[in-house]
Amino acid sequence: RGTHEAASMAQDSEENGQKQPKLSHKQRKALWKREKRRKKRQEEARTRQEEFHTEQGVNEPPEEGESEGEKNREEEAERERQHQLWLDREARAQEEFRARRDREEARRKEQEEQERLIREEWEEQQRKEKDAKDRRERVKKEQEVTAQCSRVISEAWIGCKVPPRTVHSELGKPLLWAHMICAHP
Repeated sequence: RGTHEAASMAQDSEENGQKQPKLSHKQRKALWKREKRRKKRQEEARTRQEEFHTEQGVNEPPEEGESEGEKNREEEAERERQHQLWLDREARAQEEFRARRDREEARRKEQEEQERLIREEWEEQQRKEKDAKDRRERVKKEQEVTAQCSRVISEAWIGCKVPPRTVHSELGKPLLWAHMICAHP
């Protein structure tokens, strides 16, 4: 009997386009026991239902179509309830995801802003240091040029009767021009 049911199940699966491997003896026996238990449970449920209806005074058994329809409606209601629960969970998860994404985006923007401010501050400091260094070098160079010109002028002035001319630099300090010195002795 179990082999017949297993064979009919194998034929059904072959008709559906599925290939099912042959069942071993152990598998066939387990399948047969499951089928036997299922039929026994169905029979017990049918007898309980008949007993209930006879106690209630209902002589005629309920129609199979009505119980199937009610069962289908209950299953559909349960499916609908489960689907609604799933939709609620999904909506909650999406809301949490959006909130987390927004928090991360705000944190990232704040960090970028802080990095930008630090970078600008650092660049400003570097620029000030470079300007100060350039200014020191320019002053030093001007001092060197002035000293050199003064030496040249003082050496050349020894025999000249026309005084040297002074020209003011960008910083307002006088520069002596050695090339304007009189070539007369």
